[in-house]
Parts: sequence; structure tokens; C-alpha cells
Amino acid sequence: MACSTARSVRGAEVVTVVLGCTHYPFVADPIRQLLDPGVTLIDTATAIAERVASLWEPTAGAGAEAAPSVRLQNTGATQTMRLLLQRCPGLGDHPIEQLTGGLLEAKFAAC
Repeated sequence: MACSTARSVRGAEVVTVVLGCTHYPFVADPIRQLLDPGVTLIDTATAIAERVASLWEPTAGAGAEAAPSVRLQNTGATQTMRLLLQRCPGLGDHPIEQLTGGLLEAKFAAC
């Protein structure tokens, strides 16, 4: 999918690509390699994560609700992820499962 999207972007002579989710920064370098050198990538991960965190915070009168289940997975540097999570109320102390990027790298290498 990344390869066909990159071909479409190159064909449309796009100059800016907005990475519209929290996981795209983890694959920004391979995406950048698939695009023309002059294309600018805009990373919105922090803004999206902050918005999600604000929606996650308990609302007034919701005291009896159970806390949501959280599972954190990371393909990058765990320490960096830990630092980012410190900015999200209630997430800083959760364990982080480190995933290998082998499958991801193989998908981009096929382009």
C-alpha cells in the first residue's frame, strides 16, 4: 500500500505530505525515501496524541466508570516512547512492549 500511495503522490507532484496519525513518525524515514526529495513531511503525532489524551481524561460525574485497558507497543526507542508518555496523564507508568520492525522494513524494501 505504501508503494502505490507513494507512486500516486509522486505522479501528482505533491510538495507536502501530512502524516496524520501517531504511528507515522515511526515510518517517516522509509516514507521519505519513497517520495521525491523536495516533498516536505509534516508530523502531527504530538497534536493527535495530546487530543486523544484529552479525550481519555475522566469527565465530571464519570467516577464509577472502570479505567480503560491500555496496551502500549513500540517499534522505536523505548526510552523516547517513555519520555513522550510522561506528557500523557495516566500513561507514563504503563509497560511498553517492544516490537521488532522486520515486517515493516520488509514491506518498504519491496518497493
